[in-house]
Amino acid sequence: MRNSVTSPSEPPDRPQINEVAREQPSRRFFLATASLATLAGIAGASFVPSGEAIAWGGYGNGRIPLSALTEVTAGQWFQPDAAQKLTQLRSAFQSALNVPLVVNSGYRSYADQVTAYQNWKNGTGNYAADPGTSNHGWGLAADFGGAVYSGPNTTAHSWLRSNAGNYGWWWAGATFRIVEPWHWEFNGNINTPTPVTPTDGEIEDMQTVVAAPNGTVVHISPAGKVNFGSAQQYNIFRAQISTLRNAGATTMMAMPPLEQVVNVNWETFNFLCQINGVATA
Repeated sequence: MRNSVTSPSEPPDRPQINEVAREQPSRRFFLATASLATLAGIAGASFVPSGEAIAWGGYGNGRIPLSALTEVTAGQWFQPDAAQKLTQLRSAFQSALNVPLVVNSGYRSYADQVTAYQNWKNGTGNYAADPGTSNHGWGLAADFGGAVYSGPNTTAHSWLRSNAGNYGWWWAGATFRIVEPWHWEFNGNINTPTPVTPTDGEIEDMQTVVAAPNGTVVHISPAGKVNFGSAQQYNIFRAQISTLRNAGATTMMAMPPLEQVVNVNWETFNFLCQINGVATA
């Protein structure tokens, strides 16, 4: 690690469009206190609201100079505290599993986040937050590679969920509309859940598309579950949503390509249903 100077069910033939919840500009949603214990258990650490509106070291999101950050692996920079704990986490991961914890992405400049966001909008990249709102722009988020990237059913991902909280890292990607097994964030709270009571306007509709362990692709939203029994049904629905978005209905969630739908275990699937108030049966 190189240190630097620190500045400061049967599918419907034609799913109804109103079953798709609103898409919000931020990737986050805020949970009532009663749901936090569940989130902490599944994600592996505490849940805290984003500091998107708070500058760090006098710098804005995506505008932190590398001289104020610490490089953990080649080209991947983080705030110093996050970097220190991530280095310790990577060492423990290596010792336990005898494979490296690969870091694919760390700090992103504002320009890099613009590119990531445009790639997502164009259908050529993973889901990306609006520029200026991502925790990558604060040097507090990491996208991991290797087996962790492959999904929550892997031994590597399971180990992280059980141990990352000891180092102040947690699986933030479990809270995204499109679940991201690879996206983890540092909040500095070592296994200490932080209650959050949402205020008006903070609660966002959360929706996601996942593949359940039985192979069924399911769209989960506060409006309920839509099960897709075949790739053809999913692609027809996705094309309908794309047409509506192109016509101006941009508040609808862009459905991911089928090959980008994440496989989850029943624990994660039930968790996603629970936070949306959807029955799992």
